[in-house]
Amino acid sequence: MWIKIVWSEADEDHIGRHGVTRRDVGTVLLARPLVRRAGLRYIVIGLAGHRTLFVVIDRLGGSSRLGRVVTARVATMAEKRLLARRGKGSR
Repeated sequence: MWIKIVWSEADEDHIGRHGVTRRDVGTVLLARPLVRRAGLRYIVIGLAGHRTLFVVIDRLGGSSRLGRVVTARVATMAEKRLLARRGKGSR
């Protein structure tokens, strides 16, 4: 995994309200997702089974290797198109 996620019960509860599990997020992070940096956050779009998920990760303490999931949800059609248009091997 390219980033280690530090989980809290509140974070898991929040993504659970969007129908996403901790395992889903792990699957996305391991499956060559589309990743974009936005300040101290990463915007991640990737596949978890048959679903495309949109995940926002805050970097912790300025570290590029530690983060916490701010939110995760099923991707919109526009976000799915971004992932589909991405060239192979891009990150």
